[in-house]
Amino acid sequence: MLDALTREESRRRLSQAWEEELTAILTAAGGITGAAPVESVPLAEHPRALDDVVALGNVFGSPDLPEALRHAVDRHRHAVEAGHLEGATSQASPDVRDRVCAEYATLTLPLTTSEVVAVARIGAHRMIKLAFGGPGGFAVIQQQWRSGPSGSWSLHGAEVVRVEPAS
Repeated sequence: MLDALTREESRRRLSQAWEEELTAILTAAGGITGAAPVESVPLAEHPRALDDVVALGNVFGSPDLPEALRHAVDRHRHAVEAGHLEGATSQASPDVRDRVCAEYATLTLPLTTSEVVAVARIGAHRMIKLAFGGPGGFAVIQQQWRSGPSGSWSLHGAEVVRVEPAS
């Protein structure tokens, strides 16, 4: 997945610099537990990795999202594109709706395009990253969706993780 996300030279350099910084910090701390120095070991590939974390628009296949979730996410992103943030946040669970509204208030509107750029399955929950674009700039929102007893999906968290104004 890292190779797929770092095809561009600038992203590869940024990734390498971040890896070096983290390695230095962990080494200075005596490793993850603090008891030993960190050694460089190859990452083990879990047999279900492709089922659990899928980045769209690259070498990975499209995730098998439940149809009800796919419809809920599409309805949500189209509401944001239309500038109807109340409609989008109405999909949020009541206990997180105010926090979702506060996050979405930071967006620079209008946002006229959107796409799902990543999906992770964590048990029955789904973490979904949406990328939005428009004349005002670009934004990435990370969301947590949960299925209810009736099979309907609701938003249980949203964080605007990246905003870039139009240049």
